Order: sequence, then C-alpha cells, then structure tokens
Amino acid sequence: MKRKQFLLPCLLIVTTIILTGCGSDEEYKQELQTEIQELENEIEELEAIRDGLISKDDISYIIEIEISQSHFTLDIDEHLKDSLNTITIPVEVSQEYYYSVEIGDTLNSDLRIGSAVFKGSFGSWDITVKDKETVENH
Repeated sequence: MKRKQFLLPCLLIVTTIILTGCGSDEEYKQELQTEIQELENEIEELEAIRDGLISKDDISYIIEIEISQSHFTLDIDEHLKDSLNTITIPVEVSQEYYYSVEIGDTLNSDLRIGSAVFKGSFGSWDITVKDKETVENH
C-alpha cells in the first residue's frame, strides 16, 4: 500500500513535468518563424550598412584562369610541351560569377576534335580557376 501511495504522487509529478514541458508543434513553428524573421531583418540591416561603406562599383572581381593542353600519349616530349604551353589569364567577372566558382574548378575540358581527325592526336583543352581576388578601385 505504501508503494502505491508513493508511486501515485511521483507519477503525477512526472506527468505534469512532461506535459508542461512539451509545447505544441504550432508553438514551436511560431517561435522558429519569429527567430527566422528576426535573423532576416538583421541580415538586411547588415547588408545595408555594408552597401553604405563600399559601393559595388568600387570593387572589381577577378578570377585567374589557367588554360592548358593535355595529350593522351606516352611521348615525354608532348607532356613537356603541354606543361610549357600553359598560360594564365586574369579575367574581370561579375560578382555573381565570382562567387559561383571556386579555386580549382574546371570550367571546360573539351576534346580537340580537329587534331584527332586531321593529325590523329588525342588531346584536350583544360580551363580551370587558378586564383580569385577582389580589387578595390580608387
């Protein structure tokens, strides 16, 4: 009997704690929506401050692309020639494109069809992003 007298109040206490600690899904959704809205407002404020400090016209976005050629051959001279003929070119791009590519990304890797047809040489052009930088215009 003592055990039942002890268990009943404990069970009531535990049940009360669980039920009061659990809110409804709607309450959680509303809290999350409120937090999301507050964060979005904060982002907008910070972007406005940033735009006031630096005009977008004052920044140039530059990616450095590397253009190289590679051949499918066992000829060491061809591999040396390919490595010596690699060029790097800086290109000014839009802000959106600048942030859409990463260093090391391959922009193009096409098989050289003309050389394959006329010379029997199988090779490709490889164009990759070697470096990225932003430059402030004064």
